[in-house]
Amino acid sequence: MVLEERFPKQAKLDDSLRVIIRPLIPEDEPALVEFFKSIPPQDFLYLRDNVKEAQVIRNWCSHLDYEVTLPLIAEINGKIVGDCTLHQSRGGWMSHIGTVRIVIHPDYRGKGLATLLVGEMIQIGIDSGIEKLMGEFMPEQKRPLAVFEKLGFVKMATLPQHVKDLGGEKHDLLIYIYDLRAEEHYAAD
Repeated sequence: MVLEERFPKQAKLDDSLRVIIRPLIPEDEPALVEFFKSIPPQDFLYLRDNVKEAQVIRNWCSHLDYEVTLPLIAEINGKIVGDCTLHQSRGGWMSHIGTVRIVIHPDYRGKGLATLLVGEMIQIGIDSGIEKLMGEFMPEQKRPLAVFEKLGFVKMATLPQHVKDLGGEKHDLLIYIYDLRAEEHYAAD
């Protein structure tokens, strides 16, 4: 898959706002720091990394490797309003699986942006030959769960008290899977 041929891509959200979808580049670091500053404090509980620390974002932006982690950002008027990443292993027993993570600016939730970004990741997964996509959630993450379910992800497992949020509280971990091989059958028909 050649990202330069696919992106940047323009799309419309449900409220007719125009959004540009493209891969994150090193120069996006300040805008990504600002994006994460706009995320409500309760949302930080569900993030894998402590994005309140600018060094975390600096590391992401200075060590971009799209074959391992492909971060897509959504921009409106030059401002980042969404971040969706596809994480893959280069080898090993899970190299055929990609994990999708997403964060949306609170002002742009409920407008179809998450659906748009996760849909892009599904298509990238198909084009890249990934067999399955995985989403990992805590049960309290109702909005992202609804988006993933709407797009065809299926709950495969619940691991009781498996993860700790950034506040140290334990939560169940829900594993959702999207089988991309089923998409190949549709494309061949």
